[in-house]
Amino acid sequence: MKAFMSQFPLKSIDRLHASQQFGHAMAMASTIQPAEQTNESHFRYSAKEKAKRKANSRRRLHPTLVLINQLIDQQKIPKDRSRPLRTYDEIHEAIERRIQTHDLSDAVTMSRKQLQGADGQEDDGQARSQVTEDESSEEEDEEVKRMDFTESILLNTKDSTKSASYWQALKVFRYFLATNRQGTLISLIALRALNFRTAGVVQAFEKAEGTTLLLNLLSVEDPPVQIGAMRVLLKLSTIAYFARLIVHLGGIEALLENLHQPNEQIKRAAAKILTNLCILKKARKKLCAKDGVPLFVCMLDEYTQKLQDIHSAGSREMRFLTATNRRNSVSLNTSLKALERRISQKRRPIDNLLITICSALGACSKSPEGRRAMRETGMVSVLGRLIALALSEVLEYIMGILEVCCQEKYFRISVWTEGMVPKLIDCLKGSTLNVKIRCSLTLARCCSEACVRDGLRKLKSLEMMNKFLAWEITNSDGAMESLRRVANVRGGMQEDENFMNALLLRYSVNRTVNPARKEEQQHQPHGIKLNLLASQAASGKEERKKRAKEAMASTQHETFLSGLTRLLYKVCLSPENATQLFRLGAVQHMIRLITELPRLFGPFRRPVCSASEKLNGFDRAEKIVKHALCALALMADLPEIRNSIAATSDGIRPWLVLLRLAIDDLMPATCASIRVLLTNASIRNAFIEHGGVRMLFAYVTTGQRDAKLEALRTIRTCLENIQNTGRVLKPLTSSMDTIVSFIRSLKTDSEIQRAALETIAQMARDRNTLAIMTDLGVTQEISRLLSVATDDEMCISICHALAACSYYGKNAFYFGDTNCVPVLAAFMRSRNEALRSAAVKAIHGLSFDPENAAQIWGANICKLLTSLAAGNEESTQKAATGTLTNIRKLEFIATYQYN
Repeated sequence: MKAFMSQFPLKSIDRLHASQQFGHAMAMASTIQPAEQTNESHFRYSAKEKAKRKANSRRRLHPTLVLINQLIDQQKIPKDRSRPLRTYDEIHEAIERRIQTHDLSDAVTMSRKQLQGADGQEDDGQARSQVTEDESSEEEDEEVKRMDFTESILLNTKDSTKSASYWQALKVFRYFLATNRQGTLISLIALRALNFRTAGVVQAFEKAEGTTLLLNLLSVEDPPVQIGAMRVLLKLSTIAYFARLIVHLGGIEALLENLHQPNEQIKRAAAKILTNLCILKKARKKLCAKDGVPLFVCMLDEYTQKLQDIHSAGSREMRFLTATNRRNSVSLNTSLKALERRISQKRRPIDNLLITICSALGACSKSPEGRRAMRETGMVSVLGRLIALALSEVLEYIMGILEVCCQEKYFRISVWTEGMVPKLIDCLKGSTLNVKIRCSLTLARCCSEACVRDGLRKLKSLEMMNKFLAWEITNSDGAMESLRRVANVRGGMQEDENFMNALLLRYSVNRTVNPARKEEQQHQPHGIKLNLLASQAASGKEERKKRAKEAMASTQHETFLSGLTRLLYKVCLSPENATQLFRLGAVQHMIRLITELPRLFGPFRRPVCSASEKLNGFDRAEKIVKHALCALALMADLPEIRNSIAATSDGIRPWLVLLRLAIDDLMPATCASIRVLLTNASIRNAFIEHGGVRMLFAYVTTGQRDAKLEALRTIRTCLENIQNTGRVLKPLTSSMDTIVSFIRSLKTDSEIQRAALETIAQMARDRNTLAIMTDLGVTQEISRLLSVATDDEMCISICHALAACSYYGKNAFYFGDTNCVPVLAAFMRSRNEALRSAAVKAIHGLSFDPENAAQIWGANICKLLTSLAAGNEESTQKAATGTLTNIRKLEFIATYQYN
């Protein structure tokens, strides 16, 4: 460019510019005329002449300047508008805009949503195709949202001036760029001491491109510098902004290269950074694409083999010391302790590296790609060898990996075939509480397979689970007592007691309240015992540590009880296990849980998404009660257990109290367990006597989706097992419109519609109720649903409702008039046996009308009716023979009239 410009003298260019300016001024001056002259010119000149004069007034640029402008435009760098990361100023403007528009829903920026939308959809699709359980680990992590929200507040500074932290960080970076190796290490130490959650430090990092500089140091062949850079990156990776920046700048590839280094400190630091980065979906996906998971599994296998060598060498040396001992036992114990210290010193770095590797694998297991890579590399067999040798700190991370991976059936079967179930039982029996929590959740997932449930019973682990359950309920250091303490600290314990005692007195529940505890509560009106000495001691550091440790232990016991009840619920899927647990007394423990725990959190509910509810343990208490209700529902399927529950003094009354408390999260499980118990006559009579059906109809009217569905199914079961349905439904005539409204709208959920149709079929057994529902238009809605239904299950429910409603008034004539007979005849030709049976019952109800009987004869299904009359099911036989009888009666009457 300079050579090209040197061809033209400077004076000629200045002269050219001057001439252009002069010409432009003369053109402008020529256009400025008086108003009268301008008007005359408009009349004097035509449009073509005006355009010509206007074009002549503009002077063209010199070709040399045109060429120079073209060359300058060619050297311009186009701006990349697809940049996924924004500057600090852009983030600040976006935050200010959201605050002004009151857009405070969450802290994830719109650009990040657009960039990761496609990746999230792909991950969700793969998760739905691979995960068989309801829980999915591919949902957006709550921790990422919390980090984004926190950083959006911390980075929101309205002052545009640079802070002192900005200049300090920038000074460190300038020293970092201008110094030698020793100064680089000092600079890295200074960078690590900065507070990266301040706006000034973020601005300084962006100004100096600090993240890029640190990532470049990872490729330097200098271990101290690499370790120093990794320690700074480790601190940066705990912040969502810098974690995304590291992933975007290719930090995962550089960190994977450092995993091949022989230095164990570099390996451990790189694995820790990758673990922190894997909280992001994009990082997990990228790590799996770069074959990071097989590398971690290979490292796990390598260090497991080293651990086995250390263990075998130590066992050989211990046997040698024991065999060659010529002195007393004191010297032998001293030698053995020295050997143990030596072995622990050898395995300490390996254990630290194993913890890091397992935490990285646990983060990768959240994505379906990571689980697929683990499945292909045979990770389960490696973990099976490691469980027998690992310490409790490593076992906690191993159980975390298995808990997430056992969502898939392959891993559940692999846990059984690799012989890991006995090892998991040993960990549940004699390890730390954190390991027991993870182990119980892992076994609960594995118990979805029948072979694992049978294996637990054969290994005699049910007795151990029952002992743990009894200890957590009855011991003063257990989970039940911890939840009681939480309720006492809340305040208002007296109001809770009054509310619950009123319910218990209403249903005549025998209160098992400890009198000593009740006397203490009279002296503690606020549930807190004021002790001056304790409050003074709490100011000390040791006392605060002790209180924090006790609080952590209480939380762990509550979480363990939640996992234990979930394990017992899954174990009860096998009837043999349910019978054995009943003989061990687990049913009484479960009933105690659903009786006493709602006393603590039932009357005073916090909002569903409240953080305080999760912090004070009420979410864990709800999970415990929910798992206990599900376990009782499975146990009550057995007549022996159901009769024993009916024979207790409380009977159905604890479930009635739960219905009165109206806890939304517990309603589906409560209704499901009640539905099983209502098959017992005494429980059913007590339930109806105390107004249980009325409470179920209330949930049908105002409850949530799952509560409505389970309440409808429970009402159907209750009405199905009683003879006089009119006595139960007579006070509830106002609720009939709600049931009919479920089948009136096509927007209603299909499962709720099926449950409503089955409930209508049972309610129609009472003539007065059927008359009311007929006036509400139930026949029109059933005939409309019959014409549009395509699902076999929906068709079966419609046939049941149609058969029950066709015996009143002119309902059968209306169904025949709306062309229902040909549809039912088509159902009879179906291969689905249940659908054929339901269609026969519906046709039998319509055949009492002569015109319908003639349509049935014309549909050419008499041979099918004859074959069904010779079947095995009694109700189907009666319906088929009754339909043929009605047709014969019509034929006889027609023949008699003709004669």
